[in-house]
Amino acid sequence: MATNVPSEIDAICLNSYPGWFNRAKDPTYDLDKASLVWSENIDRLRGIYPGKPIVITEFGSFSLKGIVGGPLGEDLQAQIIETESRGMTHPAVCGLVIWCYSDNPWPNVVTGNFDLMMSPFGVVTRERERKLAYYAAQKLFRSRIGRSI
Repeated sequence: MATNVPSEIDAICLNSYPGWFNRAKDPTYDLDKASLVWSENIDRLRGIYPGKPIVITEFGSFSLKGIVGGPLGEDLQAQIIETESRGMTHPAVCGLVIWCYSDNPWPNVVTGNFDLMMSPFGVVTRERERKLAYYAAQKLFRSRIGRSI
């Protein structure tokens, strides 16, 4: 990363999925470590780009509606959002975007041993049925803005 930031850069945008990627490799991965990854990376970026606001432009996980437990569970998706967001409390962080609001179609892509025709990263389904992650997101944003939404 460059240490001289052009004045045209208004904000630093950061995408990462430490909980999701590490849980895929190791189902026993402690999600609190993912929160630390966020905190450490934000601190590092602040050192490199002092004075620039930071926007978390992607974080989250996926789930399948109605599944609880295991790598595709709604509970894990909600837990990742709740846990990782704890590492995003630095005052320089001026916005968070959970990827993504709703499940959406993908081209037929073979992923691992199954065809994934739907991106299951939404906190709601395509039909706008709320997943557990919806409530985690609601709680997160209510706590950040200090009022009901």
